[in-house]
Amino acid sequence: MKTPQIMMIVALILAPVGGMLLHTWMSNPTPQPKPADLSNGAAPETAGEGASGAVKTIEWPDLAQYDLKTGKPSELLKNLDGRLIRLPGFMVPLEDNMKLVKEFLLVPDPQACIHYPPPPPNQQVLVQMVGEESASVDWKPVWVEGHLRITAGTTKYGTAIFQVKARHTETYKAGF
Repeated sequence: MKTPQIMMIVALILAPVGGMLLHTWMSNPTPQPKPADLSNGAAPETAGEGASGAVKTIEWPDLAQYDLKTGKPSELLKNLDGRLIRLPGFMVPLEDNMKLVKEFLLVPDPQACIHYPPPPPNQQVLVQMVGEESASVDWKPVWVEGHLRITAGTTKYGTAIFQVKARHTETYKAGF
């Protein structure tokens, strides 16, 4: 067997393992904000808590509460519709420019970027940058912050149940 063939076999065997490790890392609870973010003495807000104007950190299991069979969101999702949220995930650019984009899919798993079948519609978020803002394409996990809407959007990769009008994105790190 030739060296390129061996390397291809090794890559095919190791790729799912790497994806599982990244998925496990991304599936852990969202890190708490930095102490500086808590200077007003308030506890960090999570989905479903606090004042309506505050940014809510949500996670992929929250979005999975959209029932694909009935087409109905949970009470939590109804409360988040139109709210300012932040969500970690992986970018899938929808534009040819691979440096700066105005629109992309956010998915929970890095393997969703390159493998089929795509994630279910309640595990895809169509992100559109607001105004003149563009997002730098980052193959690492990113945070997205913007207003969440429960509105289906169709892309070349399928249907996304959720859309976010994003104010900005940032490389994923504890404390956003």
